[in-house]
Amino acid sequence: MGLSDAPVIPTIRYENLEEAKDFYAEKLGLELVKEDMGGVLFKAGKGSHIFIYEGPKSVAEHTVAAFHVEDLEAAVKELKEKGVKFESYDMEGLKTDENNIATWEEFKTAWFTDPEGHIFALDNGKKD
Repeated sequence: MGLSDAPVIPTIRYENLEEAKDFYAEKLGLELVKEDMGGVLFKAGKGSHIFIYEGPKSVAEHTVAAFHVEDLEAAVKELKEKGVKFESYDMEGLKTDENNIATWEEFKTAWFTDPEGHIFALDNGKKD
């Protein structure tokens, strides 16, 4: 059978579901497509989704999902203008520039957090 054709939906626990709905819809521009007693489902690009359900705060210390964007610099700028906080890193093998973007040859990535501290990435999708 395999899962190579099965969509993957990141599932994130969030303490304040109303805050999550505001952040993901208003700041990130995702479309809320379904809300039920269990949580909310947001539509992202190319048929992908993110499901957020209410529960005790639980934050991973790693990237939980990445958005592939065509113009990384423009996407970072737009989200910063909406108040999204991007991370800065300065360690061996990972250093972000003044725009919070890390570059490895053609591949670029920037990380941001939601209000509860879940880490997301934006990248240019190039892994040549």
